[in-house]
Amino acid sequence: MFADCELTTGNIDVSKIEALVTPRTKAIAVVHFVGIPCAMPTIIAIAERHRLNVIEDCALAVGHASGARTRGSFGNAGCFSFYPVQAHHNG
Repeated sequence: MFADCELTTGNIDVSKIEALVTPRTKAIAVVHFVGIPCAMPTIIAIAERHRLNVIEDCALAVGHASGARTRGSFGNAGCFSFYPVQAHHNG
């Protein structure tokens, strides 16, 4: 199942996730688009309520952090590859 993204960030729209969870759902996979962090506290809370794993795709966020937490350190697994995209985020 695919959740829609937020127009302002390109990240998963957390308000759409819970309605897509079914008994067959095993995990929530998120992409931190161009280094902008997804709303991880909300995503983790949804995952915990439904006993789901969280997989972070950090290909577009290598080296980005929120305070001491780097992308890929919030969920059960973080995936990193090196796709050549440069972040241009004002905010």
